Amino acid sequence: MQKHIFFVSPFGKENTEHRIKSDSIFMQLKFIVDQLKSPEDYIFKNSQDGIKFKIERSDHMPNVNILKTMLERLEQAHLVIVDITGLNPNVMYELGLRIGMEKPVIVIRDLNESNEDIPYNIKDVRIIFFDLSTEANIKKFQNELIDVLESFLEDQSIFIYKQSKLIYKIEHEDLDLLTEKKAKCKGPIKMSWIMKEWDSKNLFNYFNQEKEILEKNRIRANRLINTNNLEEEIIIKHVMIYKSLIQNGQYKVYSTDREDIEILIYNKIQSQISENVGFVLFPDSMQQENSLGLIIYDQNIINAIDNRYNNDVKNGLVLKINENDDDMTIKNTVTNWIKESNKKFNGHI
Repeated sequence: MQKHIFFVSPFGKENTEHRIKSDSIFMQLKFIVDQLKSPEDYIFKNSQDGIKFKIERSDHMPNVNILKTMLERLEQAHLVIVDITGLNPNVMYELGLRIGMEKPVIVIRDLNESNEDIPYNIKDVRIIFFDLSTEANIKKFQNELIDVLESFLEDQSIFIYKQSKLIYKIEHEDLDLLTEKKAKCKGPIKMSWIMKEWDSKNLFNYFNQEKEILEKNRIRANRLINTNNLEEEIIIKHVMIYKSLIQNGQYKVYSTDREDIEILIYNKIQSQISENVGFVLFPDSMQQENSLGLIIYDQNIINAIDNRYNNDVKNGLVLKINENDDDMTIKNTVTNWIKESNKKFNGHI
């Protein structure tokens, strides 16, 4: 029997500090098992007879639709090992996705980092700390990981944590869910729109309902729009729905070339408690639809996604339309905004 392990880490580019450290950790995973038929196939020495492990890291995946392949690995792997060293935002939301799938996950971290910034919600999770500075510490890390893997083979349930809710195959009913959540929240709301996942009728009904909620409840909102993927016609249609809110500054639109996740972050109203909730939609860019979605209650993962969202806002161009602009002027402004945004993202300005 073969068990697939997927290793998630902030590996970075070739010859960078993150890449060198990630390579070192990945090599330690290899040392824990014996090589079999190929460089990626291993058997755990102290495991049950016939148990084999295949170890893979995200940068080893094929280059065809990397996002979809990564999601498949996270969903299908028997075990995911996540290195949270540096609390990398990409690593943290991949950890959140795996947790949302309610499947086994093991967390590791560099011992030399401060323990004070470990997210509160995983402080009770067993974290394997590593230090590769001496042979003795390397051996200690190997032994501890062996013990944990043996525990995994005996009882996988102890490595499953329930802190998120996963939605498979986003449908138009989920747009109703998002509308309902926004109607009960307080601002600001942060959103993104990177591809045409739903049919136009459902999508623009959703936008019209959202606009009414923002207007009625005086909620401020931002939205990142992918000017590369979305057709100019539907972007213009979107802007015309929200034009009064854009003109008064209540609703701000920024361009982005981000393609991997769509985001909704809102503040839930519940008694006197203020709590952010996140919806993350993972699109299949080949099929122009959402592969799956994740409702996140984990505040640290939300913070990581929020930080990346704010960086995308800084890197994009804001759409500005004046209060007295007529429809034709607005359409021309949107067309020019799309052109200038795409020039920037393509490195022409």
